[in-house]
Amino acid sequence: MRRKIDKGIAEPGLLAHVLAAKYLDHLPLYRQAQQLARQGITIATSTLGGWVNQTAGLLAPLYDELTRHARESGYVQADETPIRVQDGDKPGATHRGWYWVYHAPEKGIVIMDYHESRGRAGPLTWLRPEYDGLLQSDGYQVYNQFTNATHAVCWAHARRYFHDARDSTAERADHVLARIQELYAIERQLREEEAGPAERARVRHEKAAPILAGLKTYIEDNPGLPKSPWGKASAYTLTRWDKLTKYVDEGRLEIDNNLIENTIRPIALGRRNWLFAGSHDAARRAGIIYSLVATCKKHGVNPETWLADVLARIPMHPAKRIDELLPMNWEKNKV
Repeated sequence: MRRKIDKGIAEPGLLAHVLAAKYLDHLPLYRQAQQLARQGITIATSTLGGWVNQTAGLLAPLYDELTRHARESGYVQADETPIRVQDGDKPGATHRGWYWVYHAPEKGIVIMDYHESRGRAGPLTWLRPEYDGLLQSDGYQVYNQFTNATHAVCWAHARRYFHDARDSTAERADHVLARIQELYAIERQLREEEAGPAERARVRHEKAAPILAGLKTYIEDNPGLPKSPWGKASAYTLTRWDKLTKYVDEGRLEIDNNLIENTIRPIALGRRNWLFAGSHDAARRAGIIYSLVATCKKHGVNPETWLADVLARIPMHPAKRIDELLPMNWEKNKV
């Protein structure tokens, strides 16, 4: 690949440490510069920023390869989370951008793809119009544009609506929540047994399908005012019923998107500490690093150790063997 950090003095271990501190420990670069200064090491914040930018570029081919693997896995979970981005045209102002987060649960791959809006262009660019695999979301309407996909909706989102309805309609909401809990108990048992897709579908048909049938009847028989919390919960669930119950027939599907939501938490912590990205390009570069370290975690790989090794090797690593450096392949291909 023959790429390098131009005019850089940083060794791979130091670069890895800076990235880990920023994206795993959520330590802004100016605070890292302050810590280094206390140790007698003077490195300007702008220099650290330059290292981060160039390193993200160095790692971009790995991000692109992860994207390819995730898309081709045939099962993608999708969600969105906002991020504030500094507006270069208006000093002091920030723009609300979005990370479109994709998770391929069977491959253990996480992708965070930055776009300036929450419109349909984000997933259209990443998934592409012809995507025909499984697509699991919260039911956000922009995902409906993928007409070739098999759509599923996350039960955790539906459950939250009924939880919000407890203050006004506790008896009804508690009844629904108890039935949903029974559905989750079935999933816990399947995970403990390490059941495969065929077995999961069989058990779900036997045990979950009757619970779901009763749940749908109960919600239909107990209508509420459209704008009330119960009415909103009922409408959300019934209008998405076919997609909510798709997991019963398709054993590959999870019951919810909680696996992807866990990967979004570092972004929430980062928002609290470094407040905003410096530019749209900076947000895109951050998405590269977030994706790679999140995928490392999925495979039990220490992200900082992985970064130090890969940054040392990638400049001379053959492009056709880029897969060897991906977090899920890295341990067996370490030198």
